[in-house]
Order: sequence, then structure tokens, then C-alpha cells
Amino acid sequence: MEAGAPWLRSMLHPALGHVVIMSHLTTVELFSLLARRSREGSLPVSHATLLGDAFLTHAADDYLVVPAGAQVLERARALIRRYPLRTLDAIQLASARHTANVLGETITFISSDRDLLAAAGADGLLTANPLDHQ
Repeated sequence: MEAGAPWLRSMLHPALGHVVIMSHLTTVELFSLLARRSREGSLPVSHATLLGDAFLTHAADDYLVVPAGAQVLERARALIRRYPLRTLDAIQLASARHTANVLGETITFISSDRDLLAAAGADGLLTANPLDHQ
């Protein structure tokens, strides 16, 4: 998170009662990104390993990680029928919708993907794009 994003820090601040929720799929997506950057030569392998390990520790300590179980995947299939979503985006959105239903809470879905945000908004979630606050 950039230092110039105080609105995002305030949204994610645990002391204010905010909980960061992410799909378990996010760990796979991050490792895919780190591996690609290493293959391309823009990130040393040793740094990718350190970043991946740090992310897993941070996720375990600070995030509510939603497993991509049968209910989430069923919801993702339904979302794909309704919206022009890619597979992983549908699973991310389905994880958020599932968690909102289980918790009975309003959730703000944060992404910089405008198509994904449009689907999340149409599906009843509040949305925020970090790029709108730069």
C-alpha cells in the first residue's frame, strides 16, 4: 500500500473494526505474479521468495482468508453467467459475496479492475478503486 493512500489505510485499519477479507486464491495469484516477474528478470528469485513468505505470514495474521470451497465455486459459476468475468475474477467476487452473506455485513470490494468493480456493484457490493484516490 502506498503512503499516499490514507483513505485505504483507514478502510483497512483493524483498530477501527475493519477486517480485510481475501480469497485463498489470492495467495496463488500473488505467487504467480512473483514467479512471472522473476522469470522476466525484473525481480530476483530471492526477493520473490521473501515477498511470498512475508505475504503468507501477513495473510495468516491479518486477513480473513476465504477458502474457495464448493459454495464459492458454485456462486462463481453463476456470476460468470451474469457478468463478463474471467475465472479468477469470478472466484474473487464470489468469495466476497459468500462472506458478506455469511457475516451478514456490508462489504466494500476493492479492486482496480473496472469491469470487476462493475460486476461487484451490480451484484450488490459497495466498491472502491484505489486508482481513483491517487
